[in-house]
Amino acid sequence: MGVALAELEAEGLVTLSHVIGPHLPRVRTTVELFVACDAAITGHDPVEDSVILARMLIADPDLGGRASDLEKAAGWERRRFNPAFALVISNVAEGRVRSVIQNDYPSVGVLIADEDVVQLRRYVQRHSA
Repeated sequence: MGVALAELEAEGLVTLSHVIGPHLPRVRTTVELFVACDAAITGHDPVEDSVILARMLIADPDLGGRASDLEKAAGWERRRFNPAFALVISNVAEGRVRSVIQNDYPSVGVLIADEDVVQLRRYVQRHSA
């Protein structure tokens, strides 16, 4: 099992923490795991979904202030929303990503500035079919 976990970590699909001890690491999934697997497992592609969210934020930047508002506007269950939102967050400047320790969302929200709109537009262009 250790080698399999190490392989997943080497691929960037999980992170391992040996806080508990060397024989039983804590395993945390990464957004890359969901990008790699969700289309086959859930039928939803997080990259395609992130393009939809990015377009929503370009059209109405205020939707990003609270992740729950964006989730509601998208009409998706959280399991589908979170991987896509995590991909979108990487296009928002660090100081405008609301980082509060909680377990519901990758971030509680993003504050979209003009520079972020530019990055989101470029993201949409790179990932649109």
